[in-house]
Amino acid sequence: MTVFDDGSGRALYAGGEFTVAGGVAAKYLAKWDGVNWSALGDSPDNRVECLAVFDDGTGPALYAGGDFVNAGGVSANRVAKWDGTSWSPLGGGVDKRVESMTVFDDGGGPALYVGGEFSTAGGLAANRVAKWDGTGWTPLGSGLDDKVFALTVFDEGGSAALYAGGKFGIAGGVNASRIAKWNGSEWAPVGGGVNNTVYALVSFDDGTGADLVVGGAFTVASGVAASRIAKWDGTSWAALGFGMDHSVSCLTVLNDGSGSKLYAGGGFGGAGTIFVGRVAAWNGRNWLALNLGVSWWVESVASFDDGSGLALYAGGLFEQAHPVVAHHIAKWDGSDWSPLGSGLDDSVLATSKFNDGSGQALYAGGAFRFAGATPVNHIAKWNGTAWTPLDRGTDSWVSALRVFDDGSGPALHVGGYFSKAGSVGARGVAKWDGTSWSPLGSGIQGDSVHCLEVFDDGSGAALYAGGHFLKAGGFSASMVARWDGVNWSALGRGLNNTVHSLAVFDDGLGPALYAAGQFSKAGDTTTFGIAKWDGKRWSALGRGLFGAGLAMAVFDDGIGPALFVGGSFAMAGGVPAQKVAKWNGTTWSALASGLNEDVYALASYEDASGSALYAGGKFTIAGGLVAKYIAKWDGTSWSPLETGVSAEVYTLDVMHVDNGRALYAGGSFLASPAGDSHVAKWGCP
Repeated sequence: MTVFDDGSGRALYAGGEFTVAGGVAAKYLAKWDGVNWSALGDSPDNRVECLAVFDDGTGPALYAGGDFVNAGGVSANRVAKWDGTSWSPLGGGVDKRVESMTVFDDGGGPALYVGGEFSTAGGLAANRVAKWDGTGWTPLGSGLDDKVFALTVFDEGGSAALYAGGKFGIAGGVNASRIAKWNGSEWAPVGGGVNNTVYALVSFDDGTGADLVVGGAFTVASGVAASRIAKWDGTSWAALGFGMDHSVSCLTVLNDGSGSKLYAGGGFGGAGTIFVGRVAAWNGRNWLALNLGVSWWVESVASFDDGSGLALYAGGLFEQAHPVVAHHIAKWDGSDWSPLGSGLDDSVLATSKFNDGSGQALYAGGAFRFAGATPVNHIAKWNGTAWTPLDRGTDSWVSALRVFDDGSGPALHVGGYFSKAGSVGARGVAKWDGTSWSPLGSGIQGDSVHCLEVFDDGSGAALYAGGHFLKAGGFSASMVARWDGVNWSALGRGLNNTVHSLAVFDDGLGPALYAAGQFSKAGDTTTFGIAKWDGKRWSALGRGLFGAGLAMAVFDDGIGPALFVGGSFAMAGGVPAQKVAKWNGTTWSALASGLNEDVYALASYEDASGSALYAGGKFTIAGGLVAKYIAKWDGTSWSPLETGVSAEVYTLDVMHVDNGRALYAGGSFLASPAGDSHVAKWGCP
């Protein structure tokens, strides 16, 4: 990480192995302005290992080094320059990975120094370290005999020199165990060096004068016991307390107003005699913990002021900065950790609108456990501004949501894989009235509830649940069951395999309940993938589906309402229909050439361009056009929604919230064009 101003203000830049930042597609490199993440044009095409800011005479620019061979579509071998608008190469670059960069003036003017695994720079022999002056590359003597992981500038009291740390044992033909200095003309050892790899270097003044602090995997520095971290004052080595119990990967210095501190990150759990959790601060005398630290390895630390004051930023392999969820990067303000950006941390499987008395809101259920830093446990409410939990949520995934009035007022009914909602035992299905959870009798006895629908069979509206179960309320109910607000009952002999979707449709003979799934029998009727329940008996829809039915929606394409079905099938009623088909009450028809992969969700939505059917799923092609995971059918043709999203869409819903009516999509995607992860809003184009 490093801080750079591209002309729009100072921002934190992070490089690594990621391809998404805060829901935005950003391959290997991203910018955090304190509020949002953004990409740097067409980023490098592989991992970014290091960043530095350097002015080659044309103005300050951001330089990136790593494993890439292209940046912004331009050939740039392992090192490239970003001027805030576009990428450019540094001559011919280098022939292998770049691991470290810094700026140093050897007397001939500031230049960018690069270290890593390479043996050539700009076609010249340059063993593991080289200098870029803005126009060309030059080697530093005969270089080093193994990898360079760290570069920094340090003044021992006479004049500044460039220090390199890594795996090497020889620098410029001289013995230099893992650390060496370059004065502009020759290499020299740093005392007796250290006994194992150096990963990090930084200059730090604890109040007694500046020292070079070195972090890595070593345990001895020039004969002095120093566990993974040590300091060099220009003449001798010394330990920093008792050091760490595992490797130090990164170092930085930050003054948060209480004096300068040295911050270290790595794989260590303990620093000195205390538990710190992979990141710790050194005040010159003692090691200090940052709460409980983070959950896994820290690879980079940097300081940045996002407008609320200077703070420490840590990046690495972790998923939690205790006690909050923070995917690979987090901010420490001196007292607490916080994530960079918010959103849900895992897939959304179901959405629904519901007014609990405080206004219409969007409810989402799924595999997620956090919304930003807030624990929500598989279900959460979005009021247009923020996510809030529903008490303690559920103890496992939520896969279905539907509003139903059992006579005591409308409430949100929830189905899924759970056995508890809040502190209440509720097997597979539960009710949320806006303030508390309650069960629906003894619930569902089976694997899970996948779908919920409200239907009136002539005896009054009831809630219908479909999924993979054999009992409801203790009674036999195969894969589908009816809840009237008091009791569960079966729908005849039910279905012989999983139900994935339920919908109500009037084919001209009156409203009926339709079930779609993986079954081949409904009651005693043979029917493949889809069936109709009229309140008394099951019937087939022609020859059914050649594959599973996974989603249904009613939509009027201009010639009258029809039932549209999506799934994994290739035929409907004997008609070729790729993954989506229309049932008008008597016959099946295809929707052009259909979609190339499974459909998981369907919804009708009307914007300024008219009413259309929207499909979400696993597909990337709709009607022969690129349409990543979400597409629109206007009755005659398919079209994409901008560039789509980055992964599967599992649920679609329409509602009024915040800025008016909109379509909401939920799924496993980490990125949408709007910068959302797992749930996103599509408004009027």
